[in-house]
Amino acid sequence: MKKEKTKRNLKEKGITLVALVVTVIILLILAGVTINIALSENGLFHRAKNAADRYKVAQTNEQDLLTNLDKELDEYTQKPLVTTVTDTAHTDNKKVQDSLGNPLVIPSGFKYVEGTNVEDGIVIEDKDGNQFVWIPVSNINGNNDGKGTGLIKTTDKGNVEITLGRYTFKREKNESDEYVDGTPELVQRGSQRESDDSDFVIKSFYRENTNLVRENGGKGTEYLDEFVKSVENNHGYYLARYEAGKGTDNKPVSKTGEVWKNTTQSVALEAAQRMYVENENYKSDLVNSYAWDTAIVFIEKMEDANYANQGRGENTSLKNTGATGDEKCNIYDMAGNVGEWVTEYSTKTEDNYKGPCVTRGGAYVDDYSYSVSRNFNPITGHGDYISFRPLLIIK
Repeated sequence: MKKEKTKRNLKEKGITLVALVVTVIILLILAGVTINIALSENGLFHRAKNAADRYKVAQTNEQDLLTNLDKELDEYTQKPLVTTVTDTAHTDNKKVQDSLGNPLVIPSGFKYVEGTNVEDGIVIEDKDGNQFVWIPVSNINGNNDGKGTGLIKTTDKGNVEITLGRYTFKREKNESDEYVDGTPELVQRGSQRESDDSDFVIKSFYRENTNLVRENGGKGTEYLDEFVKSVENNHGYYLARYEAGKGTDNKPVSKTGEVWKNTTQSVALEAAQRMYVENENYKSDLVNSYAWDTAIVFIEKMEDANYANQGRGENTSLKNTGATGDEKCNIYDMAGNVGEWVTEYSTKTEDNYKGPCVTRGGAYVDDYSYSVSRNFNPITGHGDYISFRPLLIIK
């Protein structure tokens, strides 16, 4: 009896020892698995650390997004309205907006004069009474390709796209022999430059003259690049409201009055540059073909869909600038008082009227020219039917 009891006790103790060993082994296995899960490359600790790092990155990105959103809100909703800039005392360029939220810039030393929204033709004036009109541009590359600044908002025409560029314009007649279609066709975007590519040549021989040297030694490419960059940054540019008049020190003025006539292209170029020389916020230049064509596109989209085909009309004599009745979007006389020198040039050599210099627009002496006409002239070409107008480039 005693032997059987001892045997049974030993058996129970043996089972307990085996169970203990098995338990320890299982615990070791579980510990190894747990350590592997926690500390391996894809373990919980690494995953937690990676999650924390990603969260920090997400926080940073979110903060950057909010900061950029605040900047955009400041850019488009916190700007003062253009109509509040009523004096010329400010010494910096002021970024403002019209009543619809369209952006524009009032240069230092200028004040707001006229026009509630950019579609009207916002007019600014310097301390001497020279006036310029804002030409809004939605982009420099066309089709909202990432270079754009947003479409131009209007009161009753919806959102309008205006691409900086060189254009041709349709000239089609109706049954009454009247030109009725002035639809613009983009030939060369503002982002494109001259090359040997024939696609940039208008009517076989008209190009933008990127080699035209300025009085200060600057070349056309430098001025054109600066102009295009300014348009891209500021969403538009300023064109003189009037054909040039002659001021003091052979500087042009942009006011109503007598036109500065009998200028060659070189004289016009030098004079246009002299209008604003020593200013760190802007400079002046002769109008280039991008600026001329885009201004016509602006007028057509905002006010007169067939302005490209407007000529001198009943104006058969030279008049003071601003007195012809040719006024669209607050810009005067692009169609029919005098032809205006631009920085475009011609390669035409076939006849006695060949010449490298180009005028744009109509003239009182010519019934066959109109606002978008290109006319070639010799270097020495001049007359009381030829003048120019300055362009303002905001730095």
